[in-house]
Amino acid sequence: LSISLYKMHGYDLTTQPLQFAMNNQHMNGGIEVDIWGQTSLPGCFAVGEVAGTHGVTRPGGAALNAGQVFAVRLARFIGCTQKRNIDGDIAQLAAPALASIREIITQAHDNGTGMPLSVVREKIQARMSDHAGFICHADKVRRATRDALLLNEFVQRHGLAIKHVGEVAELFMWRHMTLTSAAVLTQLTHYIDAGGGSRGARMVIDPQGKCLPQTRRGAKEEWRFRSELAEDKNHKLTIQYSQG
Repeated sequence: LSISLYKMHGYDLTTQPLQFAMNNQHMNGGIEVDIWGQTSLPGCFAVGEVAGTHGVTRPGGAALNAGQVFAVRLARFIGCTQKRNIDGDIAQLAAPALASIREIITQAHDNGTGMPLSVVREKIQARMSDHAGFICHADKVRRATRDALLLNEFVQRHGLAIKHVGEVAELFMWRHMTLTSAAVLTQLTHYIDAGGGSRGARMVIDPQGKCLPQTRRGAKEEWRFRSELAEDKNHKLTIQYSQG
């Protein structure tokens, strides 16, 4: 059936192999939450794959069920514990946050020194694919982390540049992505520097690694990789952002 289906779309699997690309779909991490799904920001909750509740070896069905259960628990917790009425004037309470948002948008609009969204997107996507994907090289992650931190510093100082208000949503998304990519790479560098090996879906390439893939044509020395440390199964890595 699959052979016929592919042939309908111009791919003859009987004459040539099918080319494919890997997708780093699951990070198996996320925002740290308590047993009710509440984050370190009071009143802000995370559920599903955005929350750091899925283990590195979890099966997909179990992850889906966990997300559904957490959603129910979260809803009950909010209903029983959170305020139904706000003390004070809502507009006054929201004013500082709205002023900060307005400042970012104003700075980004026709910002001559800011980085265009297309440029920052290309930088982040290329760096994460090359150095934080399912294959990463132990000797290259530290430099990638440095570049990610420098990019985040640039964005914080000079901002991003947009040409029209239709790009506002992407403006905030890529501001957040600069910080997120720096955080992921910082944590990955810490893990590798501590001797961490291949875990979950990530393969850590290392010339000094003890694992060597074997093929019909012999060993592939360029793919030598680190094995997972048994003690790492007992630890969860967390990282915290400190403003300034």
